[in-house]
Amino acid sequence: MAKGITPAQADLKKTQAADFMDRIGEPDRAQEFRQMSVDEYVEHRGITLTPNPQYGSYQMSQTAGPTKAELSDTLDELEQLLEDALDPELSREELVGKIKEAADLISGEAEDDDSADDEGEDDGLGE
Repeated sequence: MAKGITPAQADLKKTQAADFMDRIGEPDRAQEFRQMSVDEYVEHRGITLTPNPQYGSYQMSQTAGPTKAELSDTLDELEQLLEDALDPELSREELVGKIKEAADLISGEAEDDDSADDEGEDDGLGE
């Protein structure tokens, strides 16, 4: 199975192979590796080249997560939920509800509170 690496990684591996050949007393093989292009090296090794990751605004917009302020708000909300769950007067069902709400918040499902009701889900008390 061919392994995918970036061109920069392939170039590093080619250099490491040449250095290794020098260390084990194979200067001719070392020179052979040094004279290979990256494309020749990956073909020789049966490696698949993958494009370099694209860093920049396009990549960031695709993978941008929550802001620091959003994370702080989420942590505050989670802290409050868990603090509420420690109330000794809560029934078992209420406690389970608080824990489920906290788990949903952690998993990112808490934003869709209304959609859970639309799907016919309830708090599990009737089952």
